[in-house]
Amino acid sequence: MKPKKLTIDDIKDDPRPPTPPNTNWKLTSTKQLEELESRTINKETNEGLKAIPQTDQEKRECAAYLSPSELHKIVIGSLG
Repeated sequence: MKPKKLTIDDIKDDPRPPTPPNTNWKLTSTKQLEELESRTINKETNEGLKAIPQTDQEKRECAAYLSPSELHKIVIGSLG
């Protein structure tokens, strides 16, 4: 028996692997956390923090549910 000869038309690209179902909920890597923390620590605060959200954007952000990955990213810096 001889194997069938392949032509260019017989060769197909590998299909893209399916996206994992938990893409939006995956935990971040240590490198990603370090980068986020560095940006947060070095970020200047121009205004004081408000206890009650006032703008529409603040209200949306306060009402949003956070994924485990987003909760893991939260960094609370010193107040001083």
